[in-house]
Amino acid sequence: GCTLTAWSAAGLFGPTFVTRVQENTGSYATTLYVFAGLFAVALFVTGLMTLDIRAKRAAQSAAPAEPATPPSATDHGTLRVSR
Repeated sequence: GCTLTAWSAAGLFGPTFVTRVQENTGSYATTLYVFAGLFAVALFVTGLMTLDIRAKRAAQSAAPAEPATPPSATDHGTLRVSR
């Protein structure tokens, strides 16, 4: 989800950004350096997200499952059928 959203945003704004930088500097070299920096940031953020997901999965699997408790006879709003 997040990756595809970022990918589509880059597809929309990337060409506009490249054109503006090329018009202002007269070269694509600056644009390549900026994109290289953005890729490095994206790699770092992806690594952080992966670590966070692993930690949450480990905590979730280590936590004991709570047993399901049957409703008590004093619960209001429940339908009791006696046979």
